Amino acid sequence: MKAALYGYVQRQKAGAETVKSWLEKRVENMIKEQIALPVWLITHP
Repeated sequence: MKAALYGYVQRQKAGAETVKSWLEKRVENMIKEQIALPVWLITHP
């Protein structure tokens, strides 16, 4: 029982890490887009 619970907790942690890294990528891409658009507008009159 304890081993099953431990495995479940490890999976939850792994899932949380996956979500965290996905969110970080999303935020990073959003920031890049926020920067890229004004730069593109400035460089393409």
